[in-house]
Amino acid sequence: MSTYARVGNEPRVTPSAKAHERVTGRWLQDIIVETGRDRFVYYLKMAVGTPIPWLFSALVILSFFSRAGSEIAAWLCTILTMTYVFADRMGRTREFSFFRVGSDLFLLGFVIVTFIGAMNAGSPSDILATLGDARWVLLLYALAYCWELFPGLNRLFFLMLAAASALAVYGLWQHFTGLDPIRGIALADAPVKSRPYFIPTGFFASPEIFGTVLATVIPFPAATFLLSDRKDEWHERWLPLACALLLGLAVFWTYRPGLWLAAFVGVAFTLLMKAKSWFFMLASIVGFFGVVMLITYGGSPGEMLDGVHQAEVVRAEHQRAQMHTQTELWNKSPWIGVGHDAVRAADYDSSTGNVYFQILAQTGVLGAAFYLLFIVAFLLMSYRIYAEIPESHYWHRVLISGGVGAQIAFHACGLYWSTMTEAITVNLFILILSAVSYVSEHYSRGLVTDDVSL
Repeated sequence: MSTYARVGNEPRVTPSAKAHERVTGRWLQDIIVETGRDRFVYYLKMAVGTPIPWLFSALVILSFFSRAGSEIAAWLCTILTMTYVFADRMGRTREFSFFRVGSDLFLLGFVIVTFIGAMNAGSPSDILATLGDARWVLLLYALAYCWELFPGLNRLFFLMLAAASALAVYGLWQHFTGLDPIRGIALADAPVKSRPYFIPTGFFASPEIFGTVLATVIPFPAATFLLSDRKDEWHERWLPLACALLLGLAVFWTYRPGLWLAAFVGVAFTLLMKAKSWFFMLASIVGFFGVVMLITYGGSPGEMLDGVHQAEVVRAEHQRAQMHTQTELWNKSPWIGVGHDAVRAADYDSSTGNVYFQILAQTGVLGAAFYLLFIVAFLLMSYRIYAEIPESHYWHRVLISGGVGAQIAFHACGLYWSTMTEAITVNLFILILSAVSYVSEHYSRGLVTDDVSL
């Protein structure tokens, strides 16, 4: 509900009302500010609510450029949103109503198991570290409520694609130059002896982070193309396809087959969401990467594939060793896990692990079961809502179908490395989940007027 506050005889808009009016073009209700408490609530909302839309946009952009920036923007959004909700509960007329984000019982179970594990930790620092491993649950609720108070899905969707494309272009430049001016180091050589290529990392510490961020986003431009109509303008159809191929090429040149597979299954599940141009999309992908391999590796792409295979054999040995270590830690506390000790093992390396073995070691059988049930239930909720969105609501269908593919891609990346230990990937994943939850909540309430009203 969007609202105006009336101080004396002069109407003044609250930050949430301004955001709703920008999206919907209308406002619904006046708030009469008469008492000292009314004034306190109004000015508190103005103070904490004004920067939130800017921080929300910063979170979307910085999720592709800066780990520290993403963390700061995400948690400032969380703190200010919760403060805004608290101020709203103090007022006589309220702008916000709490809602479930989806799979709430499973999230609650995961948090309870984490809390019990934290209470068994040996020191206050271990307690905080173990609780911190589940902080993404709080972030999910805060960002879902932030969407409710400060809508604008379409604008932030385009910001996300623009930022992802810029990151991909930077990664392609790194692939050919081997330069990392941000960290001031030389990049690792690509597994192609006859070619002077390098493994890009983007603005991050590893190609796994770089590839996961892009693989998670690829389903969105793919869905934009797949659900488009032939009557659309050429740029509305072909720019999304070009964007998807650009992001896919950047993932391809990480030389990580696990990330290749994650990007592919994410797009594949997007294709299954009753898309129109799926055959042309598949043909475009095959043709594009066939041409790329012939141009960049000459007549011997097999040399690149052999090099990737040899590198993966070594990497798989490290991954098996780490999974064995996580299993041994889990055996110490099978039901609730060992908490943050799971990431303190001597041979721990998040870039060669497996997120599901890690969660098993951290939270035991109970925590891992709740996490897996949450994954499945949220995916089913997303698909159910997609079936309820009318075909006229094109952008909402894009966001939900792309959101399903993004979830699949992220979970597939977790088979290859420990995605839930890296703030960049977690924040981006939770941002996407919160958007899906927000859209799902509004469609569960009834008819949504159009595909720009959220």
